[in-house]
Amino acid sequence: MILDYIENYEYVDDGSTQYYEAKMALARLADGMILLHREVMKLQQKVHRKALKENTTTDFTEQLFGNYPKGYLSCIFQWYAVSACSYGQLVGKLKTGDEQKAKAYVKTVMPRLRDYRNKVAAHMAFADPFKDDNPADLASSLFTQIIYHNERLCAGALTVDVQSVSVSKNLSWSLTEKHTQLSKRYWPHGNNSLYQALMIPPGTTTYTVHDPELYI
Repeated sequence: MILDYIENYEYVDDGSTQYYEAKMALARLADGMILLHREVMKLQQKVHRKALKENTTTDFTEQLFGNYPKGYLSCIFQWYAVSACSYGQLVGKLKTGDEQKAKAYVKTVMPRLRDYRNKVAAHMAFADPFKDDNPADLASSLFTQIIYHNERLCAGALTVDVQSVSVSKNLSWSLTEKHTQLSKRYWPHGNNSLYQALMIPPGTTTYTVHDPELYI
């Protein structure tokens, strides 16, 4: 299986359970990301047509979005960012076998998406800051609304200066643009087949289904 077509990373099928489950984990992430991209692309095209009629290049009030649920759209971007970073880190770990090298791979392949994930999507800097986060980073991490700018829907594009201090990093990103880049790297021929079934090896391996917390 080719893990990264640009770097030519290959994961050799050794017939193990780990190979199968890693392949399925990647396929599930990719399947979800592809569906999220399809959803955002559909809305982006609709918003862009309205923007052309109104001669608008930027809308951060969300007036062009109509009745589309804004919170759902915000969560789609956050969901995509977390999933993409998980995908990249698993690819890095399968290739190198090293957790730190896997993190470095994500930082190289999707640096802005990684920063958005760390400061907004996985945990907002306001609630869980890093040592180098400044006041503008903390305040801007709460701006989770999606805006329309230059023909694309973008997350992390709206920031605020606090006491004349600007954000330390530009987190603005387009889901459709980033998905196009990642597709060329990971799925140029489409996603791998996805199966729900487990691959149970011979021996003493056991699987347990745990009750969700709701019922405990």
